[in-house]
Amino acid sequence: MRILALDTSVAACSACLWEDGRVLAGDSMPMMHGHAEALVPLLARLRDEVGLDWDSLDRIGVTVGPGSFTGLRVGLATARALRLATGVPVAGVTATRAWAASLPDAVRATAGSILVAIDTRRGDMYAELFRASDLVSLAGPEVVAASDLGAFMQRAGVGSSVPLVCGDASGLVDPLVHAGTLLAGPAVPWPDPAVVAALAAGAVLQDGDAVPSALYVRPPDAAIPANGGQLRPGAPAP
Repeated sequence: MRILALDTSVAACSACLWEDGRVLAGDSMPMMHGHAEALVPLLARLRDEVGLDWDSLDRIGVTVGPGSFTGLRVGLATARALRLATGVPVAGVTATRAWAASLPDAVRATAGSILVAIDTRRGDMYAELFRASDLVSLAGPEVVAASDLGAFMQRAGVGSSVPLVCGDASGLVDPLVHAGTLLAGPAVPWPDPAVVAALAAGAVLQDGDAVPSALYVRPPDAAIPANGGQLRPGAPAP
């Protein structure tokens, strides 16, 4: 199976072309903003490097969140455009699962559970807890304050075990690592696009014509203007 995988959910613009477990071409560019300008040129470069047409793909894999509101929209809009242009089906992968699966197998084998903590940039985190052996979700994803993380893990039933933590919310979880409540995992700065491809390959498509929706754990900051954006009630729309 040949897959194009995209991830724009966090502070990087990542993509790869993947075929039956092998990366044909791939790249990840760190960035907080500018995914919309960077993604399409990145995809064109990978396509030219491998020398294939988009309609030769079997599937497109894209992260659906949680993560950056704007970044998710960029990745999903690009996947949707490719779907419309080529007819290639799209599979959605959560960013939290992709991040947990990006940990080395040897590391995952030593852990009972994995906590993925993604910085929301608003003083809290998107958190999801997985069973390490098979990445079954135990709790989340949900927005969790650092002060509530211990209670979140207890609700998931981790008991006395110490979860391995990964993600980009180190500034929020470091106190719990120092306290021994969490175990720091190896540095994985963002989901590996090759892992996104592998997860997309195993995904069951419910509707081949559908493009997955973004997983917004909470509403975006943007709000609908009062009076539908009109200057005063009853004024004609511009």
